[in-house]
Amino acid sequence: MSPTSRCVVLVPVAGIIDPACEDALHELEQRGYAVWRVRGCAAIDAARNQMVSDALAQGFDELMWIDGDIVFDPDDVDKLRRHDLPLVCGIYPQKACRQFACVFLPGTQQILFGVKGGAIEILYCGFGFVHTRRALYQTMREQLKLPLCNQQFQTPLLPYFTPLIAGEGEHAWLLGEDYSFYERVRRCGFRIMADTTIRLWHLGSYRYGWEDAGRDVERFVDYSFAITDAAPPRSGGRQPPERAQGADAHRSEKNVQAPRNALHEAVQPLPEAFPRLRAYCFSYSANQHSLRLTLEDFRKSDWGDEPMVFMQPDDWPPGKESASRNYRRILEHAYDDGCDFALILEDDVRVSRHLRHNLTALPLIRRDQCDYLSLFLPDLIDKPWQRQERHLGYRLSKPLYSGPNRLWERHRIWGSQAYVLSRRFVRAALERWDRLKEGQDARVLSICGELQLPLWNSCPCLVEHAPLTSAFATPPTRAPDFDADFRLEIQPGFQPPEEVPGWLTVEEGRLLWEQAAGRRVLELGTGLGRSTVCLAQQARQVVTIDRQEQSEAREWCRRYRLHDRVVFRQGEVERIAPRLEKRFELVFVDTEPDEPSVRRDIEASLPLLSGDGLLAFHDYPDPGWPGVRRVVDEYAGRLGWRRLAQADFLGVFRTAGS
Repeated sequence: MSPTSRCVVLVPVAGIIDPACEDALHELEQRGYAVWRVRGCAAIDAARNQMVSDALAQGFDELMWIDGDIVFDPDDVDKLRRHDLPLVCGIYPQKACRQFACVFLPGTQQILFGVKGGAIEILYCGFGFVHTRRALYQTMREQLKLPLCNQQFQTPLLPYFTPLIAGEGEHAWLLGEDYSFYERVRRCGFRIMADTTIRLWHLGSYRYGWEDAGRDVERFVDYSFAITDAAPPRSGGRQPPERAQGADAHRSEKNVQAPRNALHEAVQPLPEAFPRLRAYCFSYSANQHSLRLTLEDFRKSDWGDEPMVFMQPDDWPPGKESASRNYRRILEHAYDDGCDFALILEDDVRVSRHLRHNLTALPLIRRDQCDYLSLFLPDLIDKPWQRQERHLGYRLSKPLYSGPNRLWERHRIWGSQAYVLSRRFVRAALERWDRLKEGQDARVLSICGELQLPLWNSCPCLVEHAPLTSAFATPPTRAPDFDADFRLEIQPGFQPPEEVPGWLTVEEGRLLWEQAAGRRVLELGTGLGRSTVCLAQQARQVVTIDRQEQSEAREWCRRYRLHDRVVFRQGEVERIAPRLEKRFELVFVDTEPDEPSVRRDIEASLPLLSGDGLLAFHDYPDPGWPGVRRVVDEYAGRLGWRRLAQADFLGVFRTAGS
């Protein structure tokens, strides 16, 4: 095997590198490998193009790609190199669903992992652990005539990873950067090889391993993965219709890969006592005067119980590490307490007089739709909000900011004055806490980043910062809109389907809410209920049809208190629709985004549509699903429909009869 100096390890970083991955990368550096951690990789295809071009220009003969959320054994890098292949990779599971992040060859019935595994050929694989050689890139450049780009910017690169479109017409498939690279590799005559003896862990809500792709989790030294239907690929957007096979070939796309919070399983009915809230506070002996003032103020609220105070032991050294260690004690106690949400306060705050009411009335809490909620945001941050739902008492923070004080932004942009953390989050935090760095606020936000959790804030702030001194010499901050007497009363308006899994955007949901007002609605494609709760908020009635089981959608309708407006029908559209007797003023079509399905749904809808009715289509005119537009435009041209409204990829049409 060639020296380690001939091989560079390339790590594109969009967020953070998992500490366990970082430990393995450090070990590779100790062994003599060059490790490039390239941060700020939001456009991953461009980042990979630049990284490979730079690595080849600097004379490296081997390129080892490792993602920051892959935990690996450093010895396995050497194992891949010993294969002496142009390209060989390790296989790992997707997060939170029973599938591998790869596509096996057609006809593959079983894959052996572990001590019984070996080198096998596959079609595609995620790019989290891939070893490549210079000859591969040289052949691709020559045979595919790849142009040298961006020379005018002094950053020349070759487009090895630029997304491709595979297939034609209704079978066109927009590939992600990883599958596009593999597609180019295959077009040059190379095989995609994988070593199934290598165990990789994919970091999500916990460490996902081989077994997560096929069964409830136990861990084994080897593993046999049986393939019943081809696993749909995740790269490059949703799976094209022709990729589905077997019994699930016609499964609603919203059910197949609907985006879901990494901490959330399928929803179940909430207990009658939900939500159970407990309050905690952390302090240290030198700040007892501030703690006393905080507790006196807290007792003036409607909370009813004294917060449990965790004092940092006097023999612990001052600093962020000890403060974070004390914070961990709170997390452990909160988890043992069994509360649904833990309110964790610093010792220098003032709270809303109606604190308990405001939290229990908040839809995010009442419906169990959040895992992280901050009751305070520093006023040093410029334009922090991505979306505000003032009538509901909450808002969504942007993931990145450009505040007026860069030093503050770097070190304490969020602050930990008051967090409300779900029991799910507390468990995930305890699993990760000791391998994270910095203070408790940075650790909490690192966990949010790793799990890709939305950063919710109360609206307005329910906590004010009232520091007497600062243990870390940070600048003073205040809440921009704290009102001690604020009492939340939910106001009329659209209630977005927060954390309801599905592809519908908030703006698409808002358009459905507007168009459904006062109408009787037929929904074709319930999915998990994301669009159903948008329609039912203002509709007279919603009848929703899906061939898949609808229990999760039913539960979301109960949580939104809409269950009396929704009629669920499970079965085939063509079987159930003709049995419906009453007509509808709005039909929303969102089953499978392929031409035969859209045509079937339109034909089933037209006899049920009233004279002044509307037709709404999801995935119109999404370029990823061109068949939807072709069919809708055909009917619109032939029957004289006119587009009435559009939000993102949801179009609403008025028929000629109306």
